[in-house]
Amino acid sequence: MASESHPEYLIKIEATLRQQVSEAKGIYDLTKIKVAKLNAIAVDLGSGTPDGSVAQRNALRLEIKALRAYTEALRRLSDFLLRRKVPSDLA
Repeated sequence: MASESHPEYLIKIEATLRQQVSEAKGIYDLTKIKVAKLNAIAVDLGSGTPDGSVAQRNALRLEIKALRAYTEALRRLSDFLLRRKVPSDLA
């Protein structure tokens, strides 16, 4: 069983957290592209139209969800690097 102070254990935790940040950033970057497309549709439809408003709301929801996931991944990595706080799901 790995000890929390064992260097290999800490290296594995850091690698996992860095991978999670990378994945979350990739999803966020792709989401920004989707959001730009949805916003373009909304502009084409007109923001005063029901379909245009729905497109804008959907775009905002997608962006917020992806940004929150990316922010959370960064927070978890930062907590680990600065405080050696291991997230409970990785302990």
